[in-house]
Amino acid sequence: SDSENEYFSDGLSEELLNVLAQVQVMRVAARTSSFFYKGKNLNLKDVGEALDVQHILEGSVRKAGRTVRITAQLISVHDGFHLWSKTFDRDITDIFAVQDEIAAEVAKAMQVTLLDEGVNIVDRSTKNSEAHEIYLRAKEALYTREKERVLHAAELFQLASSMDPEYGPPLVEYATTQLVLYSNNGVGTVLEVGEAAKAALDKAASIGYTGSDYYAILGLYHDHMAELDDTHIAPARESYLKAIELNPNYVSAYIWLASLVTEKMHPPQLEYSLQLLETALKLDPLNRVANGNYQVWLSANGRSEEAEANVRRLIKLDPEYSTYRLIHVGQQVQAARYLAATEALMEVPREDPRVIGKIGRAHV
Repeated sequence: SDSENEYFSDGLSEELLNVLAQVQVMRVAARTSSFFYKGKNLNLKDVGEALDVQHILEGSVRKAGRTVRITAQLISVHDGFHLWSKTFDRDITDIFAVQDEIAAEVAKAMQVTLLDEGVNIVDRSTKNSEAHEIYLRAKEALYTREKERVLHAAELFQLASSMDPEYGPPLVEYATTQLVLYSNNGVGTVLEVGEAAKAALDKAASIGYTGSDYYAILGLYHDHMAELDDTHIAPARESYLKAIELNPNYVSAYIWLASLVTEKMHPPQLEYSLQLLETALKLDPLNRVANGNYQVWLSANGRSEEAEANVRRLIKLDPEYSTYRLIHVGQQVQAARYLAATEALMEVPREDPRVIGKIGRAHV
């Protein structure tokens, strides 16, 4: 789709992933890994192998005024056979119905049951199409993790919520912005952002919006508050586990729980943390946070040879992400291999502001 409406097509794609992820017997590659291949003309077998999936759902979204055209096709990785394809021309107010219809037809083509018994499904929809578009714009801004854009995302989530007070996702995502602003951007105190996040989460619960994303962010809230009071550790763990129970494909919940049991629980549950990270990477092989945390785990727990091999694999897999190269530099410095550290540092883009600190360490 055109760049002006990219936020819309990306948002719909992610929402469709979330619907399909509710199918207990289906493992759905998460957003990071799925979007990594967006717009790239690659062999489907290679993509399927990288993501460890048997089928690929691809398509496009075109938006013109109040009309949306969605094309979708389900392809077998094994032989390239098109199992299903369809084009939908709908009014923008029908967008949630189209998502459900696509998910149902994909599940039928794969001979699995969609949203079957025992799955807790909450209503993520709104009848206010403008509120939904504002929500998608806010999600796009939030994903950048850049301070000014996250602040803007918070405003947009509040606006979407005010336009439809019964629309749950903007409330949960507003809570997310508050925690991200503190942990990623140093905005406010943990108490201030915690209060704002909890108020939004409580409002979401009051309208019955308690899906996997609600519990994951509730866990993140308790995780943050554990900095002040360790009685929050247990509810953080319980909330993360509830999110995973409701959606076994919820990658962030595995990552956050892995950090919690390593950094805040005493004694640290190192093997459990490793299992959680491995599960996250099975679901989302290209997730940079999961890969970075896994790399740190290997280095911190005496598995230096594996760490060296893994970081080289990551650099080859995702060469544009300079953090992996900086991790490699750090490993070389830690092992007192200063020449190797300097050589690794030369591979890091000069414009990365973190390079200056690494140069000092590499020449100690």
